[in-house]
Amino acid sequence: MSALTLPRAPRRVMIGANAHAELSAWLRERRPDLEIRGARQPEVTAQDLAWADVYVGFRRPVTPTVGSVKWVHCTGAGVDAWMAPVEI
Repeated sequence: MSALTLPRAPRRVMIGANAHAELSAWLRERRPDLEIRGARQPEVTAQDLAWADVYVGFRRPVTPTVGSVKWVHCTGAGVDAWMAPVEI
């Protein structure tokens, strides 16, 4: 099995969660090569999402779009909260 080659590996991760500080610390310890920002989900801004390649969170940010995000990692068991609107 060959490895998946991405056009450009994600470098900037935005974590939108109440536990963003703990998640950021955990990820920084394992991936010091990544740039990481964090905020509680309702405090994530459009500027955060314009900066990020990746968004990690249980719910969608409350912004009108997801900015430059190309990859979403939903920390919940289901993705129903991510199904509308469809700008991803």
